[in-house]
Amino acid sequence: MSWTDKFKNEQIVVNTTKGHNKFWAAVMNPTTHNVAVRWGRIGTKGQQKDFPHSSEWEAANFIATR
Repeated sequence: MSWTDKFKNEQIVVNTTKGHNKFWAAVMNPTTHNVAVRWGRIGTKGQQKDFPHSSEWEAANFIATR
């Protein structure tokens, strides 16, 4: 599986207000409850970090409150 397959169903937030051109994207793995987050400037791959969680609810709440 490539890194692009990992982000097919991600939640994306975009900020294009004056002085900003950024994105924040997250996707949860329903099996492991890990949340993979990407962020950076629009037009770039950005940075990526995985956040492990102990339950599906905890992972979904993490995405909803960011």
